[in-house]
Amino acid sequence: MIVIIAESVDGITLSDGKTIQADFNIDAGTSVLFDAVVLLFASNNTATASSEGEAEEGAGKRKKSAKQEAKADLLLTKKAFRVRDFIMDAFSHNKFIAYTEAAQPIMFQHGIQQADAGCVALRSGTDVVLFLQECGKLRFWKREMPGLQLPEEPMSQQATASQQATESQQATE
Repeated sequence: MIVIIAESVDGITLSDGKTIQADFNIDAGTSVLFDAVVLLFASNNTATASSEGEAEEGAGKRKKSAKQEAKADLLLTKKAFRVRDFIMDAFSHNKFIAYTEAAQPIMFQHGIQQADAGCVALRSGTDVVLFLQECGKLRFWKREMPGLQLPEEPMSQQATASQQATESQQATE
């Protein structure tokens, strides 16, 4: 199931002008609710922007008051904290994270200094396929324990093999 999370449930406006309604706003749709996340940020994202350059408004290019500027700065700061929490929760819970080029500096700014193998840059359709294959592992456990040696076969197959060996041993006794 694909879920869209945005700044508000009003959704997002795409570059072609179409709007996609969001399932959750970023406050309600925390990354802990999902098995994996994809960070699709536009290149003009404001999650890390300041209110610089936004001081002019209206047809008369009227300057914002100090109170309006402070309010705009506060809103950007709150948005940045929500984005940071979303990203860091996903990372610290060992989730697979796919991201666009525009998301990489935001990830870096919000605490992911070095993307590991559990973070997949989406540059082509091949990367999407790789990400989806990795998601089958459910979590990127090596992030928590870098030296951890994981078996190649899924745990469900190991359990079945172990169960069959036990049953076989019991049958011979």
